[in-house]
Amino acid sequence: MVRAKTIAWLIALVLLVPIGQAAPMAAASPCLPDLPPDWHVTTSVLADITGDGAPEWVLLVWRPWRDWPIQDWSTVPSPIAGFHDAGGDSCHLILIDPQDGHEIWAGSALPVPLLSLAVDDVDGDGAPELLTVEGSYTQGRDGPGTHVSVWSWTGFGFTMEWRSSPATFSPFCLADADRCGISNTAPSQGGTQ
Repeated sequence: MVRAKTIAWLIALVLLVPIGQAAPMAAASPCLPDLPPDWHVTTSVLADITGDGAPEWVLLVWRPWRDWPIQDWSTVPSPIAGFHDAGGDSCHLILIDPQDGHEIWAGSALPVPLLSLAVDDVDGDGAPELLTVEGSYTQGRDGPGTHVSVWSWTGFGFTMEWRSSPATFSPFCLADADRCGISNTAPSQGGTQ
């Protein structure tokens, strides 16, 4: 069991893609499918984040902001209107099926953009968690990280399991051995995304 977990952790580290670099691919790993040309994928990880026994591409995507379709009929101001950077791009988590390239799940524009992500079982329960470095739309996708957070899949989206105190984090800290100070004893400070 320890060997399998170590191998899984190393695979997650290898597949963690620093901002601005192409995704490294293992010989037997499927390639990312063709994606829309206006998507800027800053991180891609092939992992079973949904716990269904099959890996998904977990993508961190910046793309032109789009409002919810319901806003075409609503008289209430959009709750996601400010979720974009100065260039008009918003940050999204998107899950892609590596077999057929179809979207499995895509989140709305995130209220707090992510600068990097990794997938690992940080609490030792056998289910993978999503580890993220949060930034700000004001600083943009190349700005410093402000928090590190741990999320778990709920079947419909992600729920926050833990969030660090505010600090300055490098987007690359998830590749470090200490994972930005995340431990398997991180206290729960829940929320939903």
